[in-house]
Amino acid sequence: MNPTKQNNDLWKNLEPLLATIDQVSQKIPGCESLCSDYEDYWTPGVAKDVREQELEDIRRDVKLKVHLWLKRTPAEQIILVVKSLHPAARIYLCQLVRAAFKGFFEFDYKGLPNAVVVPSTFPVMKRTKKTAELIPLERPLIRKYGETTVTISGHTTKSEDGQLAFALLLLMRQKKPIFTEKNITFQTSLTELANTMLKSNPYHEPTRKVIWNGLRRLRSVVLDIAKFRKINRYIGGILDGARKLEEDKNGEITVYLDRVFVELIDEGFVKLVPRILFNLNPTETNLYEFLMHQKTFNQFGYLNKISMMKVWDYAGLAGIDDKPQAKSYIRSRLKKGLDGLKAKSVIQSYSLKGDQLEVFSTDKIGVEKWTEKEAPQRKSLTELEKEDLKRQQDRCGGFGIKCEQLDECDECSVWHLCVDEYDKWKKPDQGNPGNII
Repeated sequence: MNPTKQNNDLWKNLEPLLATIDQVSQKIPGCESLCSDYEDYWTPGVAKDVREQELEDIRRDVKLKVHLWLKRTPAEQIILVVKSLHPAARIYLCQLVRAAFKGFFEFDYKGLPNAVVVPSTFPVMKRTKKTAELIPLERPLIRKYGETTVTISGHTTKSEDGQLAFALLLLMRQKKPIFTEKNITFQTSLTELANTMLKSNPYHEPTRKVIWNGLRRLRSVVLDIAKFRKINRYIGGILDGARKLEEDKNGEITVYLDRVFVELIDEGFVKLVPRILFNLNPTETNLYEFLMHQKTFNQFGYLNKISMMKVWDYAGLAGIDDKPQAKSYIRSRLKKGLDGLKAKSVIQSYSLKGDQLEVFSTDKIGVEKWTEKEAPQRKSLTELEKEDLKRQQDRCGGFGIKCEQLDECDECSVWHLCVDEYDKWKKPDQGNPGNII
């Protein structure tokens, strides 16, 4: 290759990296020294002589410092810092960081907020004429999950409205929305929403009516989310209740999404797959959302034993009826929903023995999956992690030292343990193994 052209290409690659370093050193704790470490590269004459290996070394240094900060920092603080970064730096870092952290930097939303999905604010309602339109609540409906409490008042929603809310979020990212202090505004239509939700006939009048009634419910519900990651949230309608909901002469609807609702997605979301979500019935939908929120199901492919009563409550399967249901009825409803997910290949199998439910994923995520038959003999996560750690230490030969240098580091299943060891060694009171980077 022509040396001049090669240097020009390297300089083009170096410019966005230096701009990212400028942002990172100013806004991410622990990265302050990056600018001074590479100040020579800010001089054009020097920068044009940069070699490919030097460029890779700089990227690795940025990557390691950012990863150390990401690993040690609570999610709510990461979100605040990432939001303050320039969009170009955020995009660059999204390409640079490992998959476990990409969600903090991505602009595309992949799911509903944890606080809205669990506990479910979209209950499974009995099929009656009354549930077709607005459903006023005589008193607030309170849902609890751990330290999070969601209070639903005014009007309630139903399971299908969770699908509709997700469709609105998907469409918002395909449009060029207008951002204000309280709202995110864009235009859509009933037909476009029906297509997004994979309806077989988007022009079918009953289908359009169902979507319209769903929009009315999303506009009328009031959510108060308390202690979600130590932050209280108040949403006066997922669609801004103070705004009109109407079609113009072209059939377009102006959607005013509550900005707090959308921002919640940045603070935690579940991985929902549209082609799966939009093809499920209400009970299956809520069970799918519940499963996708669980860490063990997403990372290791199975849901640890959990009381079927908790699943019934957290997944909103009881609707808004406070009347206690017989365990036999709850078991029957759960089995029917889980059988539906199994038939649609969303889950591989499940075990419902006594009051305890276990669920097993169809996809290979992280570690080996266990079938229902093998479940009693499976090893604990601690045993699997120890074996994985020993294999990785023997394989790479750089454990705790080369935690970002090797090609396999990005895919390493014990990287979090490796970087912990690196962090110990680099501290002055514990010595330093030498030239780590």
